[in-house]
Amino acid sequence: MHHYMALLMLSFGLFLLIKDRTITKRAWAWGLTQIVASLIFSYWMLLTIHTLENPAGNAKPGFLFWVPYAYYSFVAGFSFGPSTQELASAGRNLVNIVLTHAIPVLLLAVATMTLIAFGVAKALRSRDKSAALWLLIWLVGPVLLSVIATFISNVQFNVRYVIISFPPLMILLALGIATLPWSSLRRSRPDAQASLDPVKPGTASLAGMAATVVLTACLSIATINLYTVPGYAKTDSRALARFLRTMPPNALLATDNNRVIKMLKHYGGPLPELKLQVDYRTEDMSPERVVANMRRLPANAGDEIWLIEYRSWEADPNHLLRAELDRDSKPLAVHTWPGVTVRRYRPTWIGGSAWREARPSLVPVNQS
Repeated sequence: MHHYMALLMLSFGLFLLIKDRTITKRAWAWGLTQIVASLIFSYWMLLTIHTLENPAGNAKPGFLFWVPYAYYSFVAGFSFGPSTQELASAGRNLVNIVLTHAIPVLLLAVATMTLIAFGVAKALRSRDKSAALWLLIWLVGPVLLSVIATFISNVQFNVRYVIISFPPLMILLALGIATLPWSSLRRSRPDAQASLDPVKPGTASLAGMAATVVLTACLSIATINLYTVPGYAKTDSRALARFLRTMPPNALLATDNNRVIKMLKHYGGPLPELKLQVDYRTEDMSPERVVANMRRLPANAGDEIWLIEYRSWEADPNHLLRAELDRDSKPLAVHTWPGVTVRRYRPTWIGGSAWREARPSLVPVNQS
């Protein structure tokens, strides 16, 4: 469980208070179960308390887009509209990126909101309004609380943190689709002489049916994009790990983003040395530092350097590692899979010191 599961607990507690208008026996019983769960969870909280130490405010750009993007990604995933790479590298051009995909995003948003409105209306028409209240608090509570949390901790807003609000959105969408009079589109025939004219649905129902068609079309495109558009592709980490196991024993392995390390560990692939991994969150593992470390490594004429490029836009947006190797080594081959590339080089220098003298390090040699 993630720390943000506490936001779901708070939201459910708020639901019980609003519904019962007081603290009932049921609320006390539920509260006790949450205390037990929190005690079990507390040890991990102690281990990760450093993530809450220094308040940092909402450092991420596009503050006004956080909440709508969360719900949008719940419906569309990450392969429709602007890609994760576009959003992460947009900076001040975030609005322009969003406007570039405005038409498909707007179609999906209108279709989704229409169907959710049908779902909420259906829930409110039930004899007991508790289900509608519960779903709405579950849908909105954790997301808004997580935004507030960014102002009192250094944990920044991320869609995956509030995935706990995904189920109520799907329930409301499904409820909205299920309440539409789909049977009215089919010709009914109680007997052989009956009229074959279908019953025409109302304007609101037609709008809901159109919204369902639009939503289906958008999600179909999103699914196709996932497998055909490289910018949306998931990383084929299994094939990468399998290929890396064919490395020559004297080859050096480097990566321009050490987020790939977890996946390589999972699939049993070889790992680069720590000093050959770029981590954009740590100055000592910056692209410049990794290049400097690479220059210090002794190399023989027959050695190879294998560079893993993974989400380069996040950790090495200027492709510094690739540029340095292209300039000072002989390219041998390029191997690509969805979301990841391996470039193989043969160094043209003999001994790390000779290369360092020819091309001064970006980071002083005497730094650790």
